[in-house]
Parts: sequence; structure tokens; C-alpha cells
Amino acid sequence: MTVTIASNTATDILSFDFPGLVPGSPVIDTVNHTVTIEVAYGTDITNLTPVITVSGGAGINPASGVAQDFANLVTYSVTAEDGVTTQVWVVTATIAPNTATDILSFSFPEQTTPSTIDDVKHTVDVEVASGTDVTNLVATFTLSPGALAQLNATDQVSVSTSNDFTNPETYTITAEDGVTVQEWVVSVTLEPDEIDPEITSSTLPETFTAGSSGIKASVTASDNVGIEQVSFYSRIANESTFTTIDLTSSNDAFEHTITQGSVTDIGMEYFFLVSDGAGNTISSDTILIVIEYSTETGPDIPNLSTGGQPENWRMFSIPFVLKDNKVATMFESKLGTYDKSKWRIVHYKNDAEKFIEYRQGLSVVERGKGYWLNSVQPANIPMVGKASVSTRGNLSTINLQKGWNQIGNPYTFDVSWPDILTFNNATGIGGLRIYTGGTSLVDSNVLKAYGGAYVFVDNAITLQIPMGNESTSTIEKQDNEGDWILNFTVESGQFRNLISGLGMKYAASDTKDRFDKIRVPRYNKYIDITFEHEEYYAPDFAMDIVPVSDRHTWDFYVGTNVNNTHINLSWDAPKITKGMRLMLYDKGNNILIDMMEETAYRFESSAVKGLKVIYGDESYLSDELDKQNVLLGKNFPNPFDDNTTIPFTIIDNKHSYQVKLTVYSLDGVEVNVLVNKKLSHGTYAIEWDQTDHAGNRVAPGVYIYQLEVTSPEERLAISEKMILK
Repeated sequence: MTVTIASNTATDILSFDFPGLVPGSPVIDTVNHTVTIEVAYGTDITNLTPVITVSGGAGINPASGVAQDFANLVTYSVTAEDGVTTQVWVVTATIAPNTATDILSFSFPEQTTPSTIDDVKHTVDVEVASGTDVTNLVATFTLSPGALAQLNATDQVSVSTSNDFTNPETYTITAEDGVTVQEWVVSVTLEPDEIDPEITSSTLPETFTAGSSGIKASVTASDNVGIEQVSFYSRIANESTFTTIDLTSSNDAFEHTITQGSVTDIGMEYFFLVSDGAGNTISSDTILIVIEYSTETGPDIPNLSTGGQPENWRMFSIPFVLKDNKVATMFESKLGTYDKSKWRIVHYKNDAEKFIEYRQGLSVVERGKGYWLNSVQPANIPMVGKASVSTRGNLSTINLQKGWNQIGNPYTFDVSWPDILTFNNATGIGGLRIYTGGTSLVDSNVLKAYGGAYVFVDNAITLQIPMGNESTSTIEKQDNEGDWILNFTVESGQFRNLISGLGMKYAASDTKDRFDKIRVPRYNKYIDITFEHEEYYAPDFAMDIVPVSDRHTWDFYVGTNVNNTHINLSWDAPKITKGMRLMLYDKGNNILIDMMEETAYRFESSAVKGLKVIYGDESYLSDELDKQNVLLGKNFPNPFDDNTTIPFTIIDNKHSYQVKLTVYSLDGVEVNVLVNKKLSHGTYAIEWDQTDHAGNRVAPGVYIYQLEVTSPEERLAISEKMILK
């Protein structure tokens, strides 16, 4: 008996796989005879090769391992082992949903450079053009296929949805699978604005008409982004710091009203500064605006005097840029035809070394020069023209010639002379010599506004005149051991001179040096002191400082044309070396003054009065005085009709002396004893009132006064004559 096993009639697909591609198990439906299989997202299903197992002994067509296009349903026929039974199977291959949550591109029409997309940090950085309104930007973007974007729970549509990107914004990207989510931060920045604003038009006045209520300065400005601020900067021309006024406007035009008070006679510098939000700026030109005066509005030259007398001379200067600087126009129109008995204007001309006056070489008045004026009638002279033309960046200059110069202040404010010299690093230039009240000649460190001065220079030089604190002057140290200076004041009536003196300094020389002063040119009424130095081209010194030594004698003279009976010479005692004497000797009157004990000497006026100052020890003093220990001076006044003064000096300071001063008649009869007592060294002035022993007035005539001085070593008698009128 033969037993046989029937052939298998099963027609099942037992497994179906795409090796390496299937993310999960296939679904084999043995009832409906279908296979559903999912492959990874992005798989090309048009050419997949499956591996298939079927029921035992069965066959399948198409065969396992043969590539098929699964973009559409693929039909397989399974034939059982019996060769008769068949079954059709339908295979469906599907692609798994995308899980990617990427922003693939992101841009704005306004952006200037490609966006930076960081798929690790999940950020997008975009730069847009400066001036872009970032509060209403519409993005163009692409996402992973199938993904969706939301911002603040609002669906985002490329090239459609607008958002405010003032601050970084967070996009939520949901993958195609509907499950996978990623947040992306989008940041928008403005391109750096490096474009300056532009001033498209401006009105920048340079002249302010005196008396006007105001004048407008303005600018019109634009910017690629927008104007943030327009400011008006201004300063008085001699100041270092600008003040600021921020301007407002409803459009692009900005203006500021300038007043006469803000300009002042010094002038005002100003400019506009335009700024945008990025800090870019542009400024207008810096303008100097000055007041321009007419004949009706021009201020009078200040500080002039009236009277026509010697004390009414005044030195002046005009800092204005005059419309017409001719003397004929300015002065004759106000003071009348030039008449020296009514008014005079004078200037010291360096190259001629003399004073020139109107119609004799002087025809115009110039900035930077000084002039003398005297007028019988009130001198109300208006200044017509521009009050100033200088700034700290455009300084005025003064040209100085070798020798004496009569200069004026080119500005409408006081300037420091030491600052001028320091600013110019100038040497060989003396100090200012000015007249106060027309009668007192003094040194000054200040060149007064509208004033003038004399200055002496060793060599020609052009000085720039600083307008502010561009420099800091220093004071030279004075107190070296052995250095000393004695300053004289010499006066006659109301006229005084305070610029003379003498002394010693280690840095001095025997001829002209920086410590010496040259005598000021004489004009009008003068009183001065002169030390003669023939070796120097300007030989008349007013101050004579010599090198330090233990002995020196200064010879000088006092000169004057002041009509007054007496001259007074005064000083402050200096600090000299211990043991030294400092004596003033009037040889003509035989009077010796100890300048360390006395501070003044009064003598009768004359055109020229010769004096000397002796510095040294007792031996040198004795030699200079021909070894005299006692001096009897001439009485003054002489002749006299009232009281008279008899001076005498005891030089020797080693003893006290018995001193007798007696008045005799011409025939030798004793009239009166004025002094009879012990005296020590010093200078004495004894007054005689024309009386005798009994107090009776004596008759006019010639009298003798005799000085008797007795010491342990000697007896000395000296006599002089005097005339009682």
C-alpha cells in the first residue's frame, strides 16, 4: 500500500520586506490577501526590490528579489504547491510622514545680506536696510516638506503674514507627522547706518545790524533714515566752550533767532549740528557773526577826556573794522576843522622815532595801534563799522618794529600782556607802559579794551593776540640771595612816573637785558628818570639792573617839563646784603640820603637834576664821597621870603656827634642856633623861620649857616650862604 502526501494548496505570503528600508513590520492580511508596507520618508519607491516568502512549495510571480515600481499597487500571484491553486495578492507601499522641523529659507525684501540659518541652535538672523520699519515685516520662507509654522499661535503663511520684529520672535515648527515640534528664534537687525545727514539749504548771517530786534539763522536737513536732533551751538568769540540749544520743527527746516545781546561787541561764533538716530552727524559751517554799527548806532570811543589841558591827553585805540578809518571822516566831522588849539590827534611813529599828527603824516586810524587825543570840547566820536572780525582760530596780530611802538588793543575786551608773550614764545619784548588818568606813567600787565600802550622790543616781531586762556603766564622767581630791585616813583604836581628803578640780579648784564627798561618817548608833560647807556642803540634807560656785586654807583638824572616848584622822589627800601649801605646823593645840593631809612627825597624842580645812588660798604661809600663824613646841603628854597630848610647828613655810623647848626649875619653876628645836641648818623632837614634868638623876624639880606660837628677824633665846620628876600 502506497501512502502519498497530498500537495500543499496554501497560497499565502508569509513575509514581505524591503531590507534596510522598512521602519516597521508589514501588515499581511490573509483574508483580503493584501500586504501593506511603510518605508522611510524620502525613499524612492519606484524601484524597490522586495524579499518575499510564501507557503511551502508555492511560487510567486513576480518573483522575490525582482525590483518593482511601488508608486502604484503591485499585484503578485501565488501558485500553491499543487500547481493548481492560485491567489492574487495586492501590495501597497507607503512613505512614512516627514518628521523634519527645519526652516530651510527665510528672507525679507528689505534685507541687505543673506540670512544666517543655524540648524543646530535653531536660529535665524536677518539684517535689513537701515530705516526699515521692522514693526511690519512680511517674510518669505520655506520649511521642511509638510511642516507648518506658527508665531504667537497664529499660522504663518510665506509672503503673506506680517509680524513685528522689533524684538526676536519665536516660530513653532510642527513636522508633517503632526507630532514632532521645534522652536526657532528669528532675530532681525538693522544694517549699520553710516550715511551722514545732509544739509540741503541754510541761511547763516555774518552781520547783525545794530538796533535790529533779531535775525534768523536756519538750516534745512534730510537723512536716509530720519533726523533725530538739530542743535544750535554758539559761543562768544573769545570763549572756549559752546553752549547748545536743541531745536524743534514740524518739518525739516530748523531756525534760531540771534539777538544783539547774544552777539556782543566781541562777536559770536555759531553753527548747526544735525544728528540721526545712528549717531551720524553733519554740521554747518562755523560762522562769526558781528555787530555792524552805523553813524546813528555806533558807540563813542570810550574814556576820552575833555578840556584841552595837559592832563586831558588820553591814549586810545579802536578795535572795530571801521567803515571809514580816515581821521578827516571820524574826527573832523565831530570836532571841526583841525585846529591844534582846539583838538589834536598824535601817534608815535617808530620808523621816524617821532610823534606824527593829523595832516603831518597821520591820516588814518588803524586796529592794533594806539593814539593820543586831546580836545577842548567833548570828544564824542562814534565808531562806525564792524565791532570785531577775530576768533580763537583767526587771531588778530600786532606788528612791532625794533624800538618803541605805540600799540592798541585789537579787541573789545582786556587782554593779558604776559599771556600774549607766552603764547608767542616771545623774548626781547618789554612790558606795557600806560598812562592812567593821562598823568601817571605806570607798568601794566593788561592791555585795556579801547586803550593804548607803549612797548619796546629788541627786534621786529609780529605777535598773535590770543583771545582766551590759550596760555598760562608764569611769574619769575625774584628772591635769589643778593638779588634786589628798588622801584622809584618820581612826581611833580599831578604828573607821576612809576616805571623807573635800579637794582642787582645775578642774571643781569652791564648793558641792556630783560630786566632793564628803556625810557618812554616824551610827549606832552613828562617827568622821568634816565640812566645813560651810550653803548646801546636806545641809550636812555629808565630801569638799570646790573649784575650782583658788593659795590656799584648809579648816575642818573631826573628830567621834566612840568611847571612845578618841587619834585618828589620816593621808593620802598629793598632787601640788601647785611652790612651794605644804599645812599642817594644829590651832589648839586650836597645832600646824602640813607635809602634804607628814608623813603623819599624832595628837591627843587629843574629841567635836569643829576643824582646818584651808591651801594657798597663804608669804605666804598667814603671813597665815592671823597672821604667826607659830614655833608652840609644847600638850603631850599633859596632865595626865600618865608621859611627855608637846611639839610645836612652825618655819614659815619660808628659814632654819635655833637652837632651845632648856627645862623650868622654876613658880618659874623650870631643870629640863631637851630641845633645844638648829639646826633647819630642820618640825614636831617632843619627849618629856619627867619627869626633870631628872641623870636623876632630878621631883615632881608645875605646870611651864613654853619654846621659844626665834633667827634672824639675830629672837629668839622662847614658853611653856606643863603638869601632872605
